[in-house]
Amino acid sequence: MNLIAVFSGLFAFVGAWAAAEPITVFDQDLNVAIDDRAFSLPTQISVDQGSSEGQVHLTVRTVLTQALPKLAQFIADEIDGESLSGADLSAWNGQARLDGSLLAMSVTVRAQTKILGFNARETGTVRVGLEPYLVGNRVQLRMSRFSVDDLSEITGALGGEAALRSLFQRELDTFNNDPSNTELPEALTSRGFIAESLTLATVDTVPVLTVGLRGPNNLLSFLEALKELGAV
Repeated sequence: MNLIAVFSGLFAFVGAWAAAEPITVFDQDLNVAIDDRAFSLPTQISVDQGSSEGQVHLTVRTVLTQALPKLAQFIADEIDGESLSGADLSAWNGQARLDGSLLAMSVTVRAQTKILGFNARETGTVRVGLEPYLVGNRVQLRMSRFSVDDLSEITGALGGEAALRSLFQRELDTFNNDPSNTELPEALTSRGFIAESLTLATVDTVPVLTVGLRGPNNLLSFLEALKELGAV
C-alpha cells in the first residue's frame, strides 16, 4: 500500500469536506440483489457542501442499467404460474426502460383456461408505468400507468384489466415491502443520514437514480461509513 498516496488523498478529502464545491468521495460498484438475483449498481457519492448548521449534504447517483431488467424479470417471474379467476397465467420477457421520470415496464403474459370444454389461450403484453418516491429512507415504486394489449377475450371474461392490475400491484407490493430491495445503504442511514429528494432521469442515454441526503457534519463518522461501503 502506498501510504503517501493514502494520506495525500485523505488530506485532500478533509479539505474538500469544508469547501463549497462538490467532491466525489465514492465511485464504484455496490453488489446488491433483488430476490437472489445478484447484480452490480455503479454508485457515486458526492459531498455537496460543507458545514451548514451542523449538517452536510450528499448526493448518491446510481446507474440502473443492470437493475431495470432485474426488476422487470422479478415481476414477470412472480406473475408466472399464477391463477386469475381459473385461468393459468404464464409470464416472461420482462423489460424495463425510462420514459421521462417514469420506469416503463412491459411483461408478456399468456392466459389459458377452458371455456365450454375447449382450451382457450391468448397472449398479450402488460405495460406498467412506475413512479419512484421516498418513504423515509426507502425508495418505493408507485403504479401510475397500466394498460393491456391483446388480452381482451379471456381476461375480459375473468375480470379484465382490473384483475390483472390487482395482480401486478400485489407483486409490486411484495417488492416494496422487502427492505433489502428498497433501503438506502445502511452505512449512511445508520449514521443519521436522511433522504430528502429523489429524481429518476436519463443522463447521456444512461438511466440514473439520484437521491439527496443530509446528515451530521461528522467527518470521522462519514469516513467510517465510506469504509463500510468499501471506499477506504
